[in-house]
Formats: sequence, C-alpha cells, structure tokens
Amino acid sequence: MRCGDGRTGSLGSGWQLEQLRAFGYRPPKPQFQLPRPIAAIVQDKIRAHRRKAPPPPPAPTLEQRPLKDASLRVGCIATKAGMTQEWDEHGVRVPLTVLWIDECQGVMKRWGFKGMPATHGHSLSHRSPGSIGSRQDPGRVWKGKKLPGCMGNERRTVHNCLVYKVDAARNVLYVRGQVPGPAGKSLFLRDSRLAAPALRATWGLPFPTHVPSAEAEAAAPAPGDVTAAPDPAAVSVYRNPADPYLSYRADVDYFPISWKKGE
Repeated sequence: MRCGDGRTGSLGSGWQLEQLRAFGYRPPKPQFQLPRPIAAIVQDKIRAHRRKAPPPPPAPTLEQRPLKDASLRVGCIATKAGMTQEWDEHGVRVPLTVLWIDECQGVMKRWGFKGMPATHGHSLSHRSPGSIGSRQDPGRVWKGKKLPGCMGNERRTVHNCLVYKVDAARNVLYVRGQVPGPAGKSLFLRDSRLAAPALRATWGLPFPTHVPSAEAEAAAPAPGDVTAAPDPAAVSVYRNPADPYLSYRADVDYFPISWKKGE
C-alpha cells in the first residue's frame, strides 16, 4: 500500500490513518509466535478437548409428509423477468409471466449500487452501502439517505394464480396471467389461502419441500452450471383437462374444416 508520505507499506502520519479508518480501513492486528514449549502444551490441550467433546448430532433426515388442511408451506421471493406466451395441447394461447428465483440482494437491489471492492480487507462487506454519515458535524444521518429497506409502501396481491410451468434447471416459474409490478421487481410467492382444504389435498403438493432421490441428486448439475443442457422431461407443464373448443365443435361443427372444390 502506498500512502501520502511516499513510502510503501506504511501508513504515514496519524491524520492519514484517521482518514483511512473513516473509509472503513482497519489496520492489521500484530501476530506473535508462541515459544515452542508453550505452543506444544496448547496443541495437547486442544487435542484433549476434541477427544472429550461429544460427537456431533446426526444430520436431520428429510422425508415426504402429507399436506394437511392446516399445513402452510414456506413461500419464496422471485424476480419478475417479463411476459411471454405459449399454446397448450388444445391450441389455446396462454399468456404467461416469467418469474426468476434467485438471491434477493439490499442497497444494490433497491438503488442499483455498484458494491464495494472484492479485495482484501472487505470481508462480508461487498454488498454493504459503505459510510452513511459524517463526523461530529452534523453528527447524524441526513434524511433521504439511500439505505436498504422496502421498495415501496404498498402491496398488491393477486390470488389464485396458476403455476403453468416449472423449469427447475433454470430456476424459472411460469405463472398464467399477469402479476402487478414492472420487470425487475421482487415478488413473494406463496400458496393460495382461498382454495378449499379438500381441493388442496387433491393437488399432491410436496410438503415441506421436494426431496430428490440419490440418483437424481447425483445426476443434477452443479449449482450455477449453465453449460449443462436441461432435461426437457424435467420441466413440469400444466395440462388442461377440459378442451375449451369442445362446445364450439359440437354446436357449429367448426372443426375440422372441409373444403370443397369450386367453393
């Protein structure tokens, strides 16, 4: 590190050190080597403590549990990516909202901050806003300072949205219809409470979460690996059991169309 006094590896005067501390710099703590006899005694004490320590508790086992009437599943936070459309097996156009499930960020998500440098001395502070106040004068944080918080003071909820398609390889959900908010806005997804408990029991939803088998977990790509092509069979798509054109076909015989020569 080079400071104002022209020397490398020093901090210069005390005034320069105070300036660096104001920007979040922390001088390294001095480390001293213990004498060899004392270090050997410390290592023996550590080994004896590890031998006497109780074994760690076993990892909890995940198992599928039935979804009961009073069961509530944990929702997730998604980012609205935009809208698209698809056609189902009956030829009906279905408008879809694309929701991307990923990390949920603070000042970087809310205000578009660049973030602090990912270098030495910035441990666990890469996404922090940095300095937020001044010194003795004014001695407070100004109103309107861009800090983490809620993005807006109003909440809009749309009930009974149908999850049309789930692409687990890309962490994308396709919801039928539109949801409030512009592209890039964070949304909270959870189970609808307006559906009857008897109807929810027939859906066969996993509770509390999906537990993959050992074979599926071994065949899954590594987290963040975008080079692996997703399996099309792993994408679950909603199938419409009722044909909306069935009434038209029976009444007016619109399908199929038969063309005659000369007409």
